[in-house]
Amino acid sequence: MKKITTIGILLAMISVFVVYSIVDAGLFGKSAIKKAEEQWATNQYSTAVETLKREIEDNPRNYEAHLLLGMYYLLLGRAYPAEQSFEVALQNYNYSKKWMEKVALTYQRAALAKGQKFRLAERYLKLAEEHAPGINKELAPKFFTNGKNLLTGEASSIAKANPHFRISNLCDPTNGDRISNEYFSKGERATDAVCLKFYNAAKKYSKVNNEKIGHDLLSRAEQQKDKKIQTALINGAREFVDKAVINAKFPPPS
Repeated sequence: MKKITTIGILLAMISVFVVYSIVDAGLFGKSAIKKAEEQWATNQYSTAVETLKREIEDNPRNYEAHLLLGMYYLLLGRAYPAEQSFEVALQNYNYSKKWMEKVALTYQRAALAKGQKFRLAERYLKLAEEHAPGINKELAPKFFTNGKNLLTGEASSIAKANPHFRISNLCDPTNGDRISNEYFSKGERATDAVCLKFYNAAKKYSKVNNEKIGHDLLSRAEQQKDKKIQTALINGAREFVDKAVINAKFPPPS
């Protein structure tokens, strides 16, 4: 009888160990993550957060749960608890490249989910870049194309296109010249009254077109009969070419 009891106790201990191992491996945690994702998808945001918090309390070594909780905090605009969640995972993995990239991709996902909230998206993309330099580069073409498609000959389109161009340039700073070219191209075809708006936008991204812009403005000024617009064009040219170039076309009064 004593031998049977001892075997029973051993079997019970083994069962507990197996269950603990499964939990530790995150197999139970995966179902909790799936549940939280389903809740989030149906707009049960606070419920999804609570599901993950309970999972982490029961299984603190489920670092994927920490990661997802951090992203949900980001989407809710709670940056500080998000960073805390990420830090738990990063510390455990000694800030390994793999987990730095995982956190970076989480910031990326949160940024893209923000839609038209460009300032917040920019902030998250900057944090993604800090964790894994160069990781945002593949996003640059998408935002560049969005900006290009939104930019028309109307000055009002600048405000619509610029957030996309700004993020494209943030993801890949080598895009500056291409963005400047887009604004320059639209400015060339714009009227004298609005061309400066396109040219000033071009200058913010690159100086590659500065000389051409300055000469175009001076050429327009020479043909402009409206003194007010002519003065605006000449003053605008001062931002792009040397004073000597301007004085050669419009000598100062003696």
